[in-house]
Amino acid sequence: MPAATNTWLNKLAKEKTKLLQQMFEMEPIHVPVKHPITKQPKPHCQGEDIVYKWDEIYDDKIKGIVVETETGPSTPGKDYVDDINANPAMPYQQLRALLGDGGRWKWPEIWKNLDVLPRRGPAWRHIDDPSNLGKIENPNPQIVPLKCLVVGGGPVGLRLAIELVLGGHRVTIYERRREIIDAESGKYEKVGFTNRVNRPHINNFCRNDLDRLNGRNFMTPKMCYPVFTNTSTSSIGIDECQMLLLKTALLLGVNFELGVGYKNAEIDIENEKNQRPTWLVDYTADSMAQERYGKSETGE
Repeated sequence: MPAATNTWLNKLAKEKTKLLQQMFEMEPIHVPVKHPITKQPKPHCQGEDIVYKWDEIYDDKIKGIVVETETGPSTPGKDYVDDINANPAMPYQQLRALLGDGGRWKWPEIWKNLDVLPRRGPAWRHIDDPSNLGKIENPNPQIVPLKCLVVGGGPVGLRLAIELVLGGHRVTIYERRREIIDAESGKYEKVGFTNRVNRPHINNFCRNDLDRLNGRNFMTPKMCYPVFTNTSTSSIGIDECQMLLLKTALLLGVNFELGVGYKNAEIDIENEKNQRPTWLVDYTADSMAQERYGKSETGE
């Protein structure tokens, strides 16, 4: 493969900057809403749109970026499950290496917030690594990296996936619910995974956790107001929470497979000596997921 030229890199950076900013600005819009300044109708938007936008952003060109770290260059295409001595970079680190601050004043804070999230096990960064801003020692050095499946892209599933990937695990989310709207009537035939609009009260721990995960940067000021303004009345829409967490999960390297549903699982013991169990998972995949992820309609 020939070396990349500055012209090609600048063009790529400009393209990805635009796409990433579009993803950062996405918010749940289920009914017609006008932009407060332009008064133009905002396009319908929900979790699926973030997944599709991410596919445009994090393509093979970005996946191949090598990031210099304190312990040496990163290892694109190889994670800790492949090799415990691998040095994978998270997607946001690869994007930052190419895009920098993107000419946006919020981006440095977004990158910083992701840097200070505490990592454990093999995902821990060296004490002198720039991404280890808190100079945190490895709290769980004995973690064994595993292939982890999270069933469902609700708030709990997304938050769990974030915590697992920060521990060095390879994490995939199966989310069966895909939104389908009748083109003629505009009515829902099936609701998607971010179509819940109930708004529960949240305690201070949850509020602060969402703040650490770039809540103020991934939500509009109007959405932020009821979440971060008054601690005694904090509340957040379930759909808003999911889309916030989804952005963070993707930037950290969680694999999200939409249209794939969990069916069943059985325990399998591959190594009789250590008796460490693994799960054999049966799944179903709709036609779009089959094409997108190379899966069969049903499989294991």
